[in-house]
Amino acid sequence: MKDNKSILLVEDEVLIALGKQQELEKYGYIVQHTNTGEKAVVIIKENKEIDLILMDIDLGKGIDGTEAAAIILKNHNIPIVFMSSHTDPEIVEKTEKITSYGYVVKSASITVLDASIKMAFKLFDANSKTEKHRQHLRTTLKSIGDAVITTDILGNVTDMNPVAENLTGWSFELAFGKPLSEVFHIINEGTHEKIDNPVKNVLETGNIMGLANHTVLISKDGLEHQITDSAAPIKDSDGLITGVVLVF
Repeated sequence: MKDNKSILLVEDEVLIALGKQQELEKYGYIVQHTNTGEKAVVIIKENKEIDLILMDIDLGKGIDGTEAAAIILKNHNIPIVFMSSHTDPEIVEKTEKITSYGYVVKSASITVLDASIKMAFKLFDANSKTEKHRQHLRTTLKSIGDAVITTDILGNVTDMNPVAENLTGWSFELAFGKPLSEVFHIINEGTHEKIDNPVKNVLETGNIMGLANHTVLISKDGLEHQITDSAAPIKDSDGLITGVVLVF
């Protein structure tokens, strides 16, 4: 990891930009300045060495800072700290909908700005580690031979592996966020009566649940698959249930 972080300063007011650049460079940052959102988009596309963007919101003519940030984040995973002369709740809320690495008032001291930048880097590193862990779990899930579906605390689908996609007839993209009962439709083989959703029982009791014998899964396209399964609670480090994993 390089010692000196590289910052793209996006500020349309020359004197403010010069002052911020000099202050940041005294704190050891490598600073590149541009004065429009359009130029910022191009710079980030061409320069992979930028570690963070310090983005003014009001950039005069052309796209503003929030619009530039939204365009950049479509293709680049990079922390963006917004700057503004205003502290209106509406403006702060607007930036938080785009990214949540920080918001600094332009009049803030270099000490406050430096602290905000360092916090943004810490949050970015933590989020990157979380995403890598999530990708590792996703890869593991895909390699499991059984069908696996996970849900959140409300019983809505949060993940499923290819085996589950094949048996249910649902792609993960279509199933994501839907109630499990809509994706996982099970009946009794003999009576064809609907069987209660096992995830609902797990969420209510906190216990591991297994399906009765002669359970049939009806796929999205009407195919029938005889299955056996179990559902278990997913718990966090405090022992609180955060969802359910269903294996069949």
